[in-house]
Amino acid sequence: MRVEGPVMQEHAIKKTRWPLWIGVAALAVAVLIALGVAVNGLISDASSFLEMEPGVKLANEVDAHTLKTLQQRHLLQQGEELIAYYDRSLDMDDSEIALLTSNRLVYDQHGRITAVPLTEIRDITFGQYSDIDGKWQRIEVKYRDFHRMKVEFAPLEGGDVFYRALKDVWQAKKLQSASDGKGGDGR
Repeated sequence: MRVEGPVMQEHAIKKTRWPLWIGVAALAVAVLIALGVAVNGLISDASSFLEMEPGVKLANEVDAHTLKTLQQRHLLQQGEELIAYYDRSLDMDDSEIALLTSNRLVYDQHGRITAVPLTEIRDITFGQYSDIDGKWQRIEVKYRDFHRMKVEFAPLEGGDVFYRALKDVWQAKKLQSASDGKGGDGR
């Protein structure tokens, strides 16, 4: 009977080791799944960040998320069409944007909004200047009698595209105002 005792103990030890390996294997699988999910999330976040190309976007290039943000922040008024959009913020978070609509030029800098009706614009100038970062572009708009708005564009981000769109829409508004009998200056 002494033989049975140690055999039973050995068998009991084997039973306790088996669930330990199952637990270690299950833990390893859970860690691998968690790492896979985390890496997948990082990759999708990085790829969506990389998809956000900086620069001026014309209406056909603006994504649905940006349009929704503009509507939620009431930057697009009812009946207005978006013509051009520019996110100047470094991380593309819509904290500093310029937008051109069918009726207004709007600049939103961290919630401080300047909106100029196109009919109030008297003059538009476009220029470039250089600094250590490259050639920047600048649009200056004179409106009403002495007010001015400045919109600057980082190098190679399409300030000239925004300027041409602004100039075209502004001239069309002036022509429309003239044909409506309001005169060429929109008054």
